[in-house]
Amino acid sequence: MPGIDLFLWWVLLAVLPFGTLFNSIHFFRLAKKSSLTSVKKYYFWIAVFMLAISVCGVIDVWYAWYQRILGNRGVDPLPHLATEGGTYFFLITTFLMLSFFALTRTVEKYIKQSKKIPLSYIMLCCFLISLLAYITPPDTTDLLAPIIYGTYFPFTLVILYWGVYYLILAKRSEGVLKKRANLIAFGLGTLFLGIAGGIVLRDFDLLIEFTGYLFPIVFVIVANIGVPLLYMGFKQD
Repeated sequence: MPGIDLFLWWVLLAVLPFGTLFNSIHFFRLAKKSSLTSVKKYYFWIAVFMLAISVCGVIDVWYAWYQRILGNRGVDPLPHLATEGGTYFFLITTFLMLSFFALTRTVEKYIKQSKKIPLSYIMLCCFLISLLAYITPPDTTDLLAPIIYGTYFPFTLVILYWGVYYLILAKRSEGVLKKRANLIAFGLGTLFLGIAGGIVLRDFDLLIEFTGYLFPIVFVIVANIGVPLLYMGFKQD
């Protein structure tokens, strides 16, 4: 029988995909209603970003239910979907890469209005590398995992760059633009920190033994705070 802290953690974990799915649907509707092509594309890619995060959340909730709530720790419910040894890791990686590729493309193309979008290409390469997990033979696990792990370095740097970019933009701006830039900066920070920290901490068995799911609960709350912040930051009146 799962403890109350474990069940509370799982319930809070389930909030994230619902929140991001709601945001995604709303931004898709805004894209459909807009008469300006640039605004339409802006909202479309923000919606893709939110939708990919929602899919990550669904995967996370399902694995948490199967492995933690039902007590199947270490058992993979989808052993043949990706290269053996970490289907959960590969699935989360793929949709995180897709989500932040969509976000980076949005910022570079429709906010900074840059003709060149190098960071988008970096994120796209990270996403494409993550797809190797689904097309390579199972016996390549030991070689493949470090390569995909390696993409997290540039991936994380790009996310940090956008956080700093929006903080600087907020410092140099006034009024509504300042408010939106702050919302996006803190929204990205809390969302990414909450997701990444929550995934890492849940596998520290010694910490879980002494503190239960206290720290995973804190991190999932942090991630959920980022969802409305990003919604308010990206929505244009």
